[in-house]
Amino acid sequence: MRDLNSMITAEALSAGIKVLAPDHAGFSDLITNERGWLIPVVNPEQFIDNMTEILENILASPDTVLALSPRHAPSELVWESKISELDEVYAKLVYK
Repeated sequence: MRDLNSMITAEALSAGIKVLAPDHAGFSDLITNERGWLIPVVNPEQFIDNMTEILENILASPDTVLALSPRHAPSELVWESKISELDEVYAKLVYK
């Protein structure tokens, strides 16, 4: 239940796919109501109940998973943005 923020989450969001994740670690920084669903991490039983409810809602309306428009996808997670950030860091280090 307590996982660190994963790249698969970032990749899904940058592709415009909504994400279901625990409300823990860095997930709450990435996932808004428009970007997916955060499951509160209270205790294992409550976590399972909350996840079940969300999954049942998704199964009832599967189009909601792909309903994320590109404007809600975090541009800072796109690989091109990551490369630009790294280029800036390297430039600062090299041309210091």
